[in-house]
Amino acid sequence: MPVTEAEAAAAVPKQGWLRTYVLHALNQTTSPLVYHLGVGLTILGTTCPLAYGMPYAGTLRANNFCLLVGRSGEDQKSSALAVGKSILDQAAAPLIGDFPGSPEGLIDSLARRPSQFIPISEFGKFLSSAQRGYFEPTKTLLADLWDCCQGTEILTESGWKKDGEVKVGDTAICLDPTTDTLVHSKVLAVGSREVRPGEKMAVLKGHNHDIRTTEGHRYYIKYRDPSQNYKPSPRYLVKTGKEMAARRSSFYLPFSAEPTFDQPGVDLTDDELRFIAWALTDSSLPEVTGSGLNLYQAEHKHLDRIRALLQRLSLPYTEKVTAEKGRAQGQYIATSDIWTLYIKKADIAPYTQWLDKDLPLPLLKMSKNQFEVFWKELLLADGEQTEKGLKGLLWSTREPFIDRLQHLAVINGYATQYGVQELPSGKTAYRMSINPQRHVLTDPGNKKSIRFKLVNPEPGTRVWCATTEHGTLVTRRNGKVVILGNCHSTQRTKANNKIVRVDNPRLSIGAACSIPYLEKHTLAEDWTGGFMGRWMVLYGKRERNDPDPIGDQTHVSWLTTEIRNRATTTTAGFCMGLDNQARQRWAQWYNDITNRKLPENIIGIRSRAPSMARKAALIYGWDFGAALAGQPWLMGLDVLEPAIALIELHVKSLVHLSDVIAEHPDARLRRAVMQAIMTHGGVSTLGEILSILKMRKRPIAEMLDSLMEEGRVSRQKTTLGIVYTLHSRSSF
Repeated sequence: MPVTEAEAAAAVPKQGWLRTYVLHALNQTTSPLVYHLGVGLTILGTTCPLAYGMPYAGTLRANNFCLLVGRSGEDQKSSALAVGKSILDQAAAPLIGDFPGSPEGLIDSLARRPSQFIPISEFGKFLSSAQRGYFEPTKTLLADLWDCCQGTEILTESGWKKDGEVKVGDTAICLDPTTDTLVHSKVLAVGSREVRPGEKMAVLKGHNHDIRTTEGHRYYIKYRDPSQNYKPSPRYLVKTGKEMAARRSSFYLPFSAEPTFDQPGVDLTDDELRFIAWALTDSSLPEVTGSGLNLYQAEHKHLDRIRALLQRLSLPYTEKVTAEKGRAQGQYIATSDIWTLYIKKADIAPYTQWLDKDLPLPLLKMSKNQFEVFWKELLLADGEQTEKGLKGLLWSTREPFIDRLQHLAVINGYATQYGVQELPSGKTAYRMSINPQRHVLTDPGNKKSIRFKLVNPEPGTRVWCATTEHGTLVTRRNGKVVILGNCHSTQRTKANNKIVRVDNPRLSIGAACSIPYLEKHTLAEDWTGGFMGRWMVLYGKRERNDPDPIGDQTHVSWLTTEIRNRATTTTAGFCMGLDNQARQRWAQWYNDITNRKLPENIIGIRSRAPSMARKAALIYGWDFGAALAGQPWLMGLDVLEPAIALIELHVKSLVHLSDVIAEHPDARLRRAVMQAIMTHGGVSTLGEILSILKMRKRPIAEMLDSLMEEGRVSRQKTTLGIVYTLHSRSSF
């Protein structure tokens, strides 16, 4: 059952602009009252100041996406939208935006006017186009989340940083997806929150991967391009974690890219870098003593190399065997003679600043050629070369050393990762590798390959976000480095590389859609944490009739004046939370809605409804609450109760619409086939079904076979040919 007029009337506030607007709208059209309630709220939210909001899982703002659902041509959805648009047009026309044909157009529009109301009277056509891929990037932009899992570090100009360490204004190392290069990018915003009820985590774990983000987080991937001999595609696709979990075709994730910033280099020769590499390695353990430096070497094949190196540098040294083969050396038995090469303190004085075993910070300025020389020598000193070139494994027990070395690898364009191993001594050993291959292939269609999974987070799990100018971050989790999308501010890069950014947009949308479009172009995944889960859906059915709807303009002047005044008001009191009574009421309702038994295909209501209720309460606070005083305030029952009542209408709407929301494409086709048979009285030929669905024969025939296996349809041979009879009509 759709929302009735009586139910909608009970949810209308007892005071304020919105109440008067609803009374006005009822005199203009016979659209369901619930439509006017949703449109009016959305119009009012558009006028809220940009800084207005409240702390709730981050900072919650007062914008709203409202979707009016009803019968096509019967329930006057577009008429309801037109009433609200007319008031806003007379009061503050610049706030009305046009729905653009691309995400770039939307960003440009928001850059000109960060607060906007966009009316979409033909939302079904948008859904249809998005399903074919035309508006998919726009959907991603509209539904974008600010989330990045805690436990994940990001790479900045000054090193790896965790949640709480990243500050606005820091310079991050990022991927420019338009040029596929590494760039310096300013951090624009940082935030953290607890995972929302019902929200899942997208996880990918393997030899090269350790990724854990929310299901809405953005990923930049490449596909295997046939025109490029199945190498990574030239351009990136943007997908969410949820989409990655559903993906079955292969993809490449970026692990590094060619840097555009110049590394200045350090004032050291290649041989001096080689010497420092030997001095800094761990298990070969150089020591700076009070009298000089000892280099230990058990690999005789490298002994001559070190001697030659010291001679080229004109570094005098002495050497001796300090542990003979078979003798105890601490808790170990020497498996070969251990040689010590000693260099006096006065002779190593020019190199003292470079002999920090955590890897001295000035070395982070090494050029790419210098880094390659340094890395190759490190592999000889305390690692192993796995292939020709730079591929190899380096061992160290010093975590800061590995941190800085991975930093160097990334900014010089190399993929890198490390694993950990506990040594018998109790120390932790880090095994690091680098690889010039910057994209790693994952094939979810291969049963032996790793693939993304959606998992339930532990209670209290927190996620965090850093937003950069270029919309990406170099991330690291448990030593595995990968480039991900960030929780970005809305922006685009123009052809001249000029970035158009909207740091604080407030977009509100009022849309109308008939039920068949929702049935045909959305699935359960769209409503459970997906794009459609962000919409306040109001399902109404026209009950009133007016043979002469000429419209009563009594309230127009007051309504437009109030909206004009609010649209030009730049400040409002920030809501600091709930007062005691509101907190008790909220706890009661929150526990009810998050534990309520709901259809599985719309279970996302549990996590989205509380945020929607808080948004509505914020708008009521701007309408007739304490926000108008311009001082910090606490939300009370006066604004919370009507907000909860409104969101309960949204919940009811979706519960009754859940019958037309398919779990997956096969379920949608199943319902369509059964409805086609019903159209012909429950008995239909294949030709009649095809004429209604206008689809290819094969998928229809396969679905009919499945329905016969279920016992819902039977096939009989008659004088008219083969006919299909529907036996169960109760559940589609």
